[in-house]
Amino acid sequence: MQRRKHILLGGSALIAVLALAAMTSVGHLVPGDRALPPMAATQFCIRYPDDCAKTGGDGKETSKFVKLTPERRTQLKEVNTSVNQSIVPQPQDATAATTNWLISPQSGDCGDYVVTKRHELLAMGWPSGTLLLSEVVLRSGEHHLILVARTNVGDFVMDNLTQAVRTVAVAKSDYKWVRIESSDNPEFWNKIRERI
Repeated sequence: MQRRKHILLGGSALIAVLALAAMTSVGHLVPGDRALPPMAATQFCIRYPDDCAKTGGDGKETSKFVKLTPERRTQLKEVNTSVNQSIVPQPQDATAATTNWLISPQSGDCGDYVVTKRHELLAMGWPSGTLLLSEVVLRSGEHHLILVARTNVGDFVMDNLTQAVRTVAVAKSDYKWVRIESSDNPEFWNKIRERI
């Protein structure tokens, strides 16, 4: 009888461990030391100060992680898809000093896609500290901008190079992580420690 009880407890413990593993396999990016923001980010914040203001979202959520409800998951997918389809890709031909990120341009580069997605999610009530611009390096060696949505079950990547909203664990092999906006203040950035 004792042994059977032990096995049942072991089974419950195993289920708890598997549930925790499933949650943590999504992963959160870990900010490191402070980093300078990209020049384009600074220029964007001057042009669009409301999009760079720290907000608490719809008033119900003020943490650095939004609760990932079915509605929030749908918002991520729909915004990623609609913005990816609405902007015609245009390679960045300007230098870093002259790049301007615009919200909802007809054509643009990765920065334009990202700030447009963030703008739309902010309008849907997402807290600013949960929507972070992040610079990565692609396998080709090209620097690229993506949007990271921070949730209670992990961080999700929105990228104009794919229609899928992916977890950082899945997207990790496609990128070398460089820097990310601070969840405390969109005008500050941090290096990323590669513990995902």
